[in-house]
Amino acid sequence: MYKNDKNHISEYALNEWKRVVLGPLKATYQWTVLLSLLFLVVYQPTEELSYQEYGWRYILIPLVVLGILILGLRFFYHRMAEQRKRDFVAIVTMVFCNLYVVTNLLAYNNFKFIVIAIFFPIMVAPIYKEKKLIYAQITVSLLLMILFAIYDGVVKHHTSNHHWLMNIMVMLLVFYAMVKLELEVVASANILDMESARDSLTKMFNHEKFYEVLEEYMNKYEEQKEEVFSIIVCDIDNFKRVNDTYGHAFGDEVLKRLSAVMSQCRGTKDICARYGGEEFSVILPNKGLNAAVMQAEKMRKAFMETEFVTEDGEVNHFTASFGVAEYNRRYDTASDFFEKADKALYEAKKSGKNRTCCYRC
Repeated sequence: MYKNDKNHISEYALNEWKRVVLGPLKATYQWTVLLSLLFLVVYQPTEELSYQEYGWRYILIPLVVLGILILGLRFFYHRMAEQRKRDFVAIVTMVFCNLYVVTNLLAYNNFKFIVIAIFFPIMVAPIYKEKKLIYAQITVSLLLMILFAIYDGVVKHHTSNHHWLMNIMVMLLVFYAMVKLELEVVASANILDMESARDSLTKMFNHEKFYEVLEEYMNKYEEQKEEVFSIIVCDIDNFKRVNDTYGHAFGDEVLKRLSAVMSQCRGTKDICARYGGEEFSVILPNKGLNAAVMQAEKMRKAFMETEFVTEDGEVNHFTASFGVAEYNRRYDTASDFFEKADKALYEAKKSGKNRTCCYRC
């Protein structure tokens, strides 16, 4: 697989999962130990439950199981999760978190407030960044809540038969409010992620997002889920002279007009990005070299025909050079493949500018 494979969890993301998931688990476990010891000290034995039996059933066994779960998840993160599929790491995390909750519900069901533990896996679910996984966790938590309410109201008879159904309805209402808030937060975070992936001037995808999508298509090609695809790299000719002659504000307008031209000329599935400075790039899914060259030429001619009027009323036309490469064999990294299109762009610049050149294997 490729370096920085989007489908695999990165080292940065894994560190975030350790902080968001393991951190709160360890903190709550420490408080559980302290409170359990306190309850053990103040516990008054009864005929039904001796001091030793209480310590064994409500202190030792739950704490050992909870500790094993935390250590197991920690071991997984530190020794096994790196370079695993994100979904696989998320599912393992969900299993450990829900087992942690179930252990608490079984061990401490005498405490009404223990039902709060059900919300923990939902609260950490946004880190998975996959709606299907978030909804899966919501479903599991909902089932746990219903089962806990039935067990507490019917099996243990903590509430009368008249009120246990009402308790479930109240708990479902609270659960709905929690989930609704959670989904709104996730949607807001996704919007912010998309905004941060766009260039502020042209509103195209930025350099980082371009590489992320490029790696995704490389992986699809390798796994034979995607046919051949191509990329276009474009650079405005003599752009420094444009800025020096007409000012940076005018230069920004030229950049925005080129991005608009590229957006208008792109295919419905093509992904356009501002690669950096005056350089732009396009990913063309399911398009070979010839189709990509034709599209680059369409962009080049449309931009060449675009009129720019200065403050003095002077009408200008500017040009751009294009490099094209087709992904028809495996490359180790996205940079290796991008370099081929960049070489074609360099050839276009070297051979006179305002033209399209392509890289052939």
